[in-house]
Amino acid sequence: MLKPIVLAGSFFALLLFACSPAATSTTSTISPIVQPAKPSAAAATETATNAPTATETASPTPENIPDLSGETIILPALCDQSSLLASSNTARIQAMEDVSNAINAQGGIFGAQLDLRVMDSEGKPEEAQRALARIVRELGEGPLVLICDPQTEAAISGMLNEDEIPALGPADFAERDGFIFGLDASRQEHLGYFLENLFAHWSERKPEGASSEIRLALISWPEEFAGPLTSEEFLADLEDLGIQVVFQAELPTDPDANIFDVIYRIRDANANVIYSNLRGFGLAGLLNALNALGLRGRFVVGTPASGYGTQLFEYLADPAYAERLYLTSTWAWWAEENVGIQFLNTLENGADAHDWGYIQMAGAVGLAQHALEDAILEGRFQALSPEAVAGALEGLEDYPVMSGLFTVDYSGGSRSLNGLRTWVAGTAPGELAISE
Repeated sequence: MLKPIVLAGSFFALLLFACSPAATSTTSTISPIVQPAKPSAAAATETATNAPTATETASPTPENIPDLSGETIILPALCDQSSLLASSNTARIQAMEDVSNAINAQGGIFGAQLDLRVMDSEGKPEEAQRALARIVRELGEGPLVLICDPQTEAAISGMLNEDEIPALGPADFAERDGFIFGLDASRQEHLGYFLENLFAHWSERKPEGASSEIRLALISWPEEFAGPLTSEEFLADLEDLGIQVVFQAELPTDPDANIFDVIYRIRDANANVIYSNLRGFGLAGLLNALNALGLRGRFVVGTPASGYGTQLFEYLADPAYAERLYLTSTWAWWAEENVGIQFLNTLENGADAHDWGYIQMAGAVGLAQHALEDAILEGRFQALSPEAVAGALEGLEDYPVMSGLFTVDYSGGSRSLNGLRTWVAGTAPGELAISE
């Protein structure tokens, strides 16, 4: 029987200096998941591993590679599987399962099998908190946790920081030097980069008849569902730079929310750009209404890439309504020549996914594998703890997750990604092109 093991800058500067593109590796260093399985202790006397580490330390030697055959490492994940937003997590859960299965098929983590446990947070703060408390109670010292969505992250961020349990999550509620290690940039960083990029290309992107000024309308969901989109300081910086915010509105997370009145008010405010952090049915409702009212051509519309997923197209009246939607992303996309993307295309659900959520959470499991292996090699399996895993994550600097799905740099206290790029959507689901 397998034995379970408990795991223990300002916007002004952002607008002046372009964010660097996602880092690409120029060496042979790649993530363990796209390498052959590591040798067991018995085979290690003949073969050494070239698995990457978080720093420029030497590769593990045959003498320090443990043989964990027969062990199990439990990896809990908290995802909303019950609310109206739950279908946005379908591809995320499939990705975690696919990559966990691939890791185990390649020999696990030094022979130990990875046991992914997906728990339902139900889209409710109290249920997410109960689920995390149950994880800590059942697993003792506390594991590394994966988080699928902003509302779950918002509900448990305080508990994670208080109990010092490392987690990989969306980054909407990640604090500097905190215990949530982000899998994305913050919503404010997305908005800043979108405006920076749009400002540089305004002459060719602006709607027909629009003025030389960017007149911005901001539409958001409540912070606990989508993360904070902006701040008073951020808005002041925009005003100083000549970008006028002419309208702001917060919509309820309801597919039947009255978006039509909001769009009329945006039109009456003479906005020419709409930016939102709506996801799934919320973003679909905005695009449906703009097209139904014949107003789509009057606005440049932008959003973080997390809004572009399977639920968007479930609610979109016509896939072509997504055309000319600008998306800011820290992640690679399926059309790119990328070792990590090629690997995902070999997985059970990867080839059919046209969803950034799949890429994000596939990378989360690959990143968890890397951190666990580093922690095991650093302190041996018996000493594996939340502190050790957090330390391994904090040591990651410009690390290309799964050979380039995204690049993390958690050194110096940072807890969100950089490397934002702008994409523009075509008329068919999954049809995206870089727009630089």
